[in-house]
Amino acid sequence: SKMQSAPAASSSLCVGSKIYKTFPDISGSPGLLLRADIPTDISRRGKAALGFALISILVAGVAVATALLVLSNAAIVKPIRELTEHAMRIGKSDDLKSLLQFNRNDEIGTLASEFNDMVSKLSAARNQLIEESYRSGKADMAAGVMHNVRNGLNSVLGSFSMIRAEFREIPVDRIDQALRELKNGVSDEKRAENLRQYSSLHVEKILALVESSGGRMDELFRRVEHIELILREQEGQSNVAPPKEQTELIDLVESARDLLSENQRINVSFEIDASVAGTGSLKISRVILLQVLSNIFINSADSFSQNATEGGRITISSAVEQDQNAERIHMQICDNGVGIASENLIRIFERGYTTKGSDHAGIGLHWCANTIIAMNGRLYAESDGIGAGACFHLIIPKE
Repeated sequence: SKMQSAPAASSSLCVGSKIYKTFPDISGSPGLLLRADIPTDISRRGKAALGFALISILVAGVAVATALLVLSNAAIVKPIRELTEHAMRIGKSDDLKSLLQFNRNDEIGTLASEFNDMVSKLSAARNQLIEESYRSGKADMAAGVMHNVRNGLNSVLGSFSMIRAEFREIPVDRIDQALRELKNGVSDEKRAENLRQYSSLHVEKILALVESSGGRMDELFRRVEHIELILREQEGQSNVAPPKEQTELIDLVESARDLLSENQRINVSFEIDASVAGTGSLKISRVILLQVLSNIFINSADSFSQNATEGGRITISSAVEQDQNAERIHMQICDNGVGIASENLIRIFERGYTTKGSDHAGIGLHWCANTIIAMNGRLYAESDGIGAGACFHLIIPKE
């Protein structure tokens, strides 16, 4: 320390690594100046190390988030979008010759390959059915099979559309903007923290969506396999009678329920009475009866959307009845939908009759009635009128 002129009028001053302090004399005037030299190498190095660590963490976070975003878009979003658009083009154009080229070895690649295989088989089956129907007069059967296949395809398309909609809700542009801003550096630490939290939150949502999509892909596989079963069953029916299987009725009902698309199941609840499980097993063509039940369920679900019914309910019950020394299963499938006018209770089973508009051919219930009759059974409907719901009665031999 040494005496010299004060650099400023204030009592103390810090200049770089030097600190100046003045002390007054007896009269109150500055009389003594104290200067302290304090090395700052350690503090400077500590700040530099801390700054480097923060920048490294930030860069690593940005890199990881960017990589996840790019990978999810390339591996999930884009392929699913292409697959969905391809399926929708087929549904609109009815062009079964168009195939999707995916060179992938993962689940999406397998799904695309199975979808292409299904479309190819569907195309071959349709051509065969058209030829056979004109040669042997089986136009009704061909139309019924195509109706069932279309129901299956609509279910697949509906699920694809929902998956695509969920991925489209991801704010990719905003996430990209946040990541770019973080990469370029943000002077406001609070904003930087908010941007990091925003990016991290959406990365977690993307990962959760990818994880949940895996289970839904499995469900889509099952639906595609079901369409394959329909085609295989139809191929087998060309020359021989359909094989009969010992099947639990409750399994058939639950499988038919699961064939409804996600859109059809949004406002529909199923109430399966304990009598269905108590009915036990029956020996019948499983795939055919599954299609009959699926058509009836779809018809009920559509009645809710026509009537804008919220909280649609489908109730299924069954009983074993004795008829001429033979046991028959009497199923009742009731809903609280739009209902059926009394004059249409028989017409709904006629070929070409529909209340769903020109986009529907009116084949489903007609095919169901003919199929049940061929199985030595009966299908009829009851309703108290428009707005009162409807109940379908399905009676088939237990053996």
